[in-house]
Parts: sequence; structure tokens; C-alpha cells
Amino acid sequence: MVRWALGLALMLLAPASIALDVTVDRSPVMAGEAFELTVRKADSGPDPDFAPLQADFQIVNQTESTQFSYVNGKGSSEHKWILTLVPKRVGELTIPALSAGTERSQPLRIQVVQPDLKAGQRPEVFVDMMVEPATAYLRQQVLLTVRLNVAGQLAQGSLSDPTAEGAVIEKIGTQTESQKIFGEKRYRVIERRYALFPENVGSLQIRAPSFSGEIVEDNRRRSIFDTNVARSVYAAGQDQNLQVMPPARDFSGTRWLPAAAVQLSERITPDSTEHRAGDALTRVIELRVDGQLHTQLEIPGAVYPPGVQAYPETPAGESRAGRAGLIGTLTQRVALVPTESGELHLPEIRIPWWDITQQRQRVAIVPARNLHIGHPVATSPPPLSSSVPTAAPPLQTEAGPAARFSIWPWLTGLTTMAWLLTGLAWFLSTRTQGTADDTTDRPHAAMTQRKLLRRLQAGNPQACRSALLEWGRAQFPGENLVGLTDLATLAGSGDLRRELAALDRALYRPKQSWDASGLVRAIRSYRPAKLATDQAPALPALYPESS
Repeated sequence: MVRWALGLALMLLAPASIALDVTVDRSPVMAGEAFELTVRKADSGPDPDFAPLQADFQIVNQTESTQFSYVNGKGSSEHKWILTLVPKRVGELTIPALSAGTERSQPLRIQVVQPDLKAGQRPEVFVDMMVEPATAYLRQQVLLTVRLNVAGQLAQGSLSDPTAEGAVIEKIGTQTESQKIFGEKRYRVIERRYALFPENVGSLQIRAPSFSGEIVEDNRRRSIFDTNVARSVYAAGQDQNLQVMPPARDFSGTRWLPAAAVQLSERITPDSTEHRAGDALTRVIELRVDGQLHTQLEIPGAVYPPGVQAYPETPAGESRAGRAGLIGTLTQRVALVPTESGELHLPEIRIPWWDITQQRQRVAIVPARNLHIGHPVATSPPPLSSSVPTAAPPLQTEAGPAARFSIWPWLTGLTTMAWLLTGLAWFLSTRTQGTADDTTDRPHAAMTQRKLLRRLQAGNPQACRSALLEWGRAQFPGENLVGLTDLATLAGSGDLRRELAALDRALYRPKQSWDASGLVRAIRSYRPAKLATDQAPALPALYPESS
């Protein structure tokens, strides 16, 4: 009977020995002040469920540790959780019963009171968020200024960023630090700036940042063995609402662009007053907008007239910090290759935008302009040089009987005879070369082909283009070769035309890779069409054979 009663008593006491133990580091707690909740558990069962705490408290931090001990040869363990909580309201709050499997804790009450601040005093840690303007257009830049104010020595901490659903938020630059006095306290002020761009019309809620950290409670040490004690602090800013308006009714553009200032500029490279057909030039259009991200910008494409080949590149953009927020820039490069001489008309570019300062529509314009395109520089084979010996002037000698027996007249006669024989040999050799191979008939073409192959093997597209045009003008004398398109038309070879088209695309699309090996093979296998006169004798036979 005694043993049964003792066992029953142990069973009744067992749940109490393994129940969750919950304590707080202090009470009462000031409004907006963080405190620590410690939960202990004596076995290795499931973790406690802390979700019920979120009804009246905000969990800003949570740590976990385990301690093992051995007493009289028996081992035991204790699990401990430390939660940093911030009360959501003032008054008597209840920390609800927490459960971990079958184990439960007892509810715990805590008092939350307002801080006793004198007139002009502020809490030791607080967060401010300013929104400017309070009403904005769709996709207009809204500046958010966040300031963390801390009185005392900050040991550590973390400041979150503002958030808003249906908006893009970008940080502007880096944070700055300063000092300011509120009441009789000196505060350390940490400031951050953000640019917000609303994506939807209507009311937009902006959630303010929050700060959680530790402040050194007493920086004065009484002895070398004393250490500073840090306590947890928490502060959150006030959420704000932003009214977002639709685009202005007076705006007539196709793409809505609200901004403080817009600049549109143009430049031509190379910067020269003389351009020639076949020479590449680049038109660079740059758009700068104060108060916009570069991802929101667009430069409309221009329609170029016949007589020019246009190769637009992918626009390059960036967003950088300015005094009044973000500055977005977008650069569009267009490679232009004139194919005809004369006046090249570059059309104007117009970008309508809405001036948020003057509340009216404005237009940024790059005016139209004309460029004078000259004729291409034709390269022709150098003329054959012929050296004609000139007779030496007669020597002036003194008159006398010995002058009649001078050797110089004989030398002059022999020189003249040798010159006549050389000219006759040259004439006969040119007549025998009438049926020679085409590469022998045009030595300049063979020379430029060898130079072309060397430049192709170097792999420089621009140098290959110059050599190809030089080689083509030697192959097709008298033709007006301006670009690779003209050369491909005259060449007629399928492989060569394809390789020339690939080189033409690579020249004006720098991001496209190009391999010269295919063009080298096409040039080596290319055989020009022989003239009809090459198949016939140079002169008709004096005595044609009778049939």
C-alpha cells in the first residue's frame, strides 16, 4: 500500500518537473522598449511554439542554446531560448502559455507603461521616416529619408529598409552620420535616403524601418574587473500612406515620363566635316533624366532614308545618385554606313515628358541635320614606270686637231643601239604574254590578294574590310566599289558572298563574334571569270586555214 501511494505521488510530481519555465528580465517595461523572455526546457523533445506571442509582442531576435551536465554519473541536458520582444501597446499584457509537445508553461503578466519624458525630451532610441511628396504621379520619384536617432553608446544593431507592395525602392548613395541635440540629450543620427517609384494608382502604404540592437548601459567602470552591461533596445518608425495619381490628362505622349529635368543630346563620331561613302560613322544619342531609373527610359528608334545602312546597338544605361535623388542615363549608339554620295539626312528625335515642377508637358528634341557624304576614295594600281635613257649632253672640249679623234661619239652610238634593242625585246615579250594566265596578267591583283590573306589571318575585321575593298578594286577596275555589299554583288560566288555578309554584320554589331577562317577559304578558292578575249589569239592569222 505504501509503495503504491509513493508511485502515485511521483507520477503527479513528474509533469511539474519537466514543465516549461518562462521568465522575463524586467517588469514594468517602457513602451517601445525591448525586453528579454527566457524559456527553459529540461528534455530534448519538440521545440516550443512561439506563435502565440505575436498577438501582443513583436519578436525582433531569438537565440537558442543547450547545456549538458553530469551529476553522480547521470547525464542531463537543458535547452534555453532567449527571445527579444517589443510590446505593441501600453497596459497590462499577458505572455500566453507556451507549449512544446505535451509540456506547457504558465501565463505571465507584464506591465507596459509610457516613458516619463519631460517637455522636449525624446526616447533614447527612435526612428523617423519622411516622405516627399505626399502625393505623386504614377512612376514619379518619391524621396524617403530615414533617420535613426540614438542617445548613448551603441554596441551593435540592425536597421531595416522601408518596404511597400506595388512599388520599386532603390537606395540612394551611402548612409551619413551626424549629431543633434533633442532637449538636453545629444543623439547620434544615422541617415539613409531612398527613391520610391509607385507602380499602381491609388493609396500606397509605406512600412517604416525598424531598429533592434544593444546600448551600453553604463560606460563608467568601477574597477578593472567590471564590464559594461549592454541592454537590448528596439524602435520602429511610423508607417505612412502615399496617394498615387494616374498620368496627367494633358500629356499627349505615348510613353509616360514624369521627371524634374530631361536632357537629350547627340554627337557624331568621328567628329569630322568630311565623310565619304563606304566609311562607317556612329550616331550617339544620350538621354539623361533627373528623377528616374534608367530601366524606365527609352529612346525611340529613328527611320533612316535610303542610301545608308543603320546598325543600332543595344542601349546602355545606368542610375546614379544626385542631390535631388536618382539620375538615369541611357545611351543609344547607331552605326551608319553611307552607300551613296550626297546629302545624308538624319531625322530628328522627340521625347515628350511631364515636368513635375511646372506641371506641364515638355518635349526634349534632337533636331534633324544633314551630313555631306563625299565620293569614295578609289584606289587604283600604280602606273607602270618606264625608264627611258636620256642621251648625255655633249662634252664641251677645246677646239683643236685632237677633238676630231674623240671616242665619245662612238660611245653615244653604242648606247643608242642598245636602247633600241631593249625596246624591241620588250615589245616582243608583251605580245607573247597575251594568252598568259589571269594572275600573271594582273600583278597588282595578285599582290593585294596576298596582302588580304595576311590581314585575314590577323583577324581584325576593320583591317579585313579595307583590304577586301582594295583587292576588289583591283579585281574589278572601273567599278564603283563603296562597301562589302557591292563587292559581294560583283564577286558572284556563293561562299564568298555569304562570308562577306557575315563580316559586314560583325563590323557594325561589335557583340557578335566573327571567324575569318571561312573567308580565307572563300578567297583562296575564288576564281574570277576570264574575259572572252583571253580565249582568242591576240591577232587574227595572216593566212587562215581553208576548210
